[in-house]
Amino acid sequence: MNKRTKGGKPRPLTLKAAFKRADSKSPIGKLTRATVAEWNAQKHRRPSAEEIELINSLFRGCPYAAEGDGIAHDCVRYGVTGLGVQRYLCKGCGRQFTPITGTVFDSKKIPISEWVEFIMNLASYESLTQASLTNMNAKSTGRYWVSKVFEVLRGCQDGVVLSGEVWIDETYFKQTESGLVLHGGRKPRGLSRNLFCVATARDSEGRTVLIPCGRGKPDGERILRALGGHIAVGSRIIHDGENSHSILIERLRCSEEAHPTAETKGLPDSKNPMDTINEVHRFLKKFMARHGSFKRDDLQDWMNLFWFVFTCFGRKELAVNRFLEMAVKCRKIMRYRDVMKKKS
Repeated sequence: MNKRTKGGKPRPLTLKAAFKRADSKSPIGKLTRATVAEWNAQKHRRPSAEEIELINSLFRGCPYAAEGDGIAHDCVRYGVTGLGVQRYLCKGCGRQFTPITGTVFDSKKIPISEWVEFIMNLASYESLTQASLTNMNAKSTGRYWVSKVFEVLRGCQDGVVLSGEVWIDETYFKQTESGLVLHGGRKPRGLSRNLFCVATARDSEGRTVLIPCGRGKPDGERILRALGGHIAVGSRIIHDGENSHSILIERLRCSEEAHPTAETKGLPDSKNPMDTINEVHRFLKKFMARHGSFKRDDLQDWMNLFWFVFTCFGRKELAVNRFLEMAVKCRKIMRYRDVMKKKS
């Protein structure tokens, strides 16, 4: 099996590689190859002066201090890289580093600026495949980058607390075919373990949380564990009358307003008292439909990504700026080989 095959099937070529196979002698072939080469040069250009300036502004001391005695030893400038990135030498541990050593951008081969388009593509509900194609990267690069996105966004919902009027509900995602639990060779009906539950909540200020809470229909304790830390005591809970919500309401000393499904079924969105939370579910389903084959073990990471995109809805520039601000502060080295090995 050669490098261009996997499982006996040919690997899909990148756009650049595919057009390299095009006829280079005919006028049309020359035009298409030259055009794609020009696109590729624009997508994968050398880091700009602005990017180098950004990287050099990120110096925060020796990144290896936490690995040793935890002391931020004195550091001195130690020349620059071939791209103009400032290099430092730590007097304490004797190791060299740059401002992005130890971050998710450590040992990057592609300019950070390409993340601008990648985040914009995700915020536009594009699939990883389409985002990679747009960026003229391999599909594996998209999977690698989204793993970095997950790491940057990990814990992003931890401090979110809803108050006032708070709508709560649950939504579900199907198990993949390979992971189905069968009873007597058949799929069980209803809210079985083949469905992954996500508890969702949103308040009148638009603050939102999405927390996975296991498989199948959740009981009250699971709902409490998922949402209990995200809703202020004394809030007014608006829900669909499910018994599993009662523990949450009681423990947080909340008032409640119940609208059973039998009451709201068939109502237009504008007249449905549960539409505030239903709207979250509509956008969530649309977003996740672009990533239908996602690993269910990564469900919380995907909910974090949707939460991030949803909170920046309609403002791509806000999503890009917020992400890059978080990413340059994220101290985690993620090597391509290690990440993709875990995904295989």
